[in-house]
Amino acid sequence: MDSGANVIYFERMNNSFLNSIEIAMLKAETSTGLPFSTKVLEELASSSLPGIVHILGIVTFEGGLPITTLDGTHIGSIGVSGASAEDDGICAQIAIDCIDVHLR
Repeated sequence: MDSGANVIYFERMNNSFLNSIEIAMLKAETSTGLPFSTKVLEELASSSLPGIVHILGIVTFEGGLPITTLDGTHIGSIGVSGASAEDDGICAQIAIDCIDVHLR
């Protein structure tokens, strides 16, 4: 997603759960609207911001990452769903690492 929460690219693996589409989109939207990883938001929800889980459209489990340039400009996000939360987060980070050269 770009910084305005517009879908730029979407891909679904064969045989993935249908609801993983919506979950991935929500993870990306969360990291677009709040430029934090959804994993960080999960940690905040379990400690200092428990009420964040009650905000419609906010996802607080791993798999959503903001995309920023090297100078810190927030340009969008990625959301991954379909595996365990930890594996979704790893996959999202690998995708960002693959485009790192373009974020300079």
